[in-house]
Amino acid sequence: NRLFFPLTAMTDAPSLQAFIDKVNAEYEKVHLEFEEQFWGTKMALKDPKFSAARLTETKSKMEAFLSEPSLLEATKKWLAGGLASEEQLGVLKIFERTFSCYTMESNETKHMREETTHLESNLEEKRNGMELGAKLPDKFVVLSSVGLRNRMNTDSDEQVRKACYDGLLS
Repeated sequence: NRLFFPLTAMTDAPSLQAFIDKVNAEYEKVHLEFEEQFWGTKMALKDPKFSAARLTETKSKMEAFLSEPSLLEATKKWLAGGLASEEQLGVLKIFERTFSCYTMESNETKHMREETTHLESNLEEKRNGMELGAKLPDKFVVLSSVGLRNRMNTDSDEQVRKACYDGLLS
């Protein structure tokens, strides 16, 4: 576990603002890396920088940051310190709630979460390989889930609506 700020340096308002700024900057970095992978894999982009393995890695990195015990500990000490402005107090309360949500007490729980993240990425990769569309009476039409829903709701032909519904079930 890496300590982001020494807990003994919690004595003045500039140190508090530095803590908030550093947490925000580090979170922005890990979150952006995850979001880029999430949308790159979700949209099945062909760029090799997007992969299920990289998605798992960036999600794990983001969750490791959010579950870092020293961040929750420092946040609680800043909250108890009485130095925070009203705005800083609001930010610290959000930090505390967020870090508390990601706290996992046992190694078994952490392992289960890592395994789940890996399974989610594999499922997403398989989903991206699926051909989505409708088996119409005369041909297969490739449609996105939005296209299937729209056509299911608006097409006058009951067979087409049923084919779009079946396509959504896949």
